[in-house]
Amino acid sequence: MHILQEIFKDGDFKTRSYSGRGMYGKECLGVECNDIKDIVYELVDYILATSEMSYENNVSIKRSVRNLCTDQLGLGMIVYFPNVEFESNESENDESESD
Repeated sequence: MHILQEIFKDGDFKTRSYSGRGMYGKECLGVECNDIKDIVYELVDYILATSEMSYENNVSIKRSVRNLCTDQLGLGMIVYFPNVEFESNESENDESESD
């Protein structure tokens, strides 16, 4: 699982697969929120809390944040990372089907 997906799941954000504008059906990591500041805050909080981040995770977060995009979802927003593949697990799918 990509480090960004782990960070947002640990922060209680709803993560899902998303295909944004101009992606022509290709799917990526999407994070639902009310304000993009929530996403930036979560990333900064994680970076400050982890004193020893691997070089790979550091580069991956910087590259992904530089390329993040947003779409409006009615009252909310989705922030998506076109270069980050969303990884689903069976327990997530089971929870969403029971809602």
